[in-house]
Amino acid sequence: MKKFMVCLCALVTLLSLSCKKTNNADISYKGVVLFNICSHAVVQTFGSNLIGENHWAETGTAIYDHVFRVQNTCQLGDSLIAGDTITFKLRANIVQDCNYCMLLVETPNTNYAIQLVH
Repeated sequence: MKKFMVCLCALVTLLSLSCKKTNNADISYKGVVLFNICSHAVVQTFGSNLIGENHWAETGTAIYDHVFRVQNTCQLGDSLIAGDTITFKLRANIVQDCNYCMLLVETPNTNYAIQLVH
């Protein structure tokens, strides 16, 4: 029994060492812009890499899965247009340094800073 436990521990250790860890900054995501109103942009991801929250619904609309609020709309400007399909990567949180609209817009609680990939 002792030999079995030693072999099992060795196997688990080898498997954990052989796992390649991926950096989220290297992963590309695909999404569709649901809306971009007054610097409040919401994106729904699709494809093999999904992020965001599930079962989110703006009042009176459909329920969406894999959605998030774009955190850095100041840097993206008007490049996010409702209905557009975008490819993006996650980036570190950055300071918003532009005028920000105070209009109350329902958005998901989950938010990410993104960089568009062309």
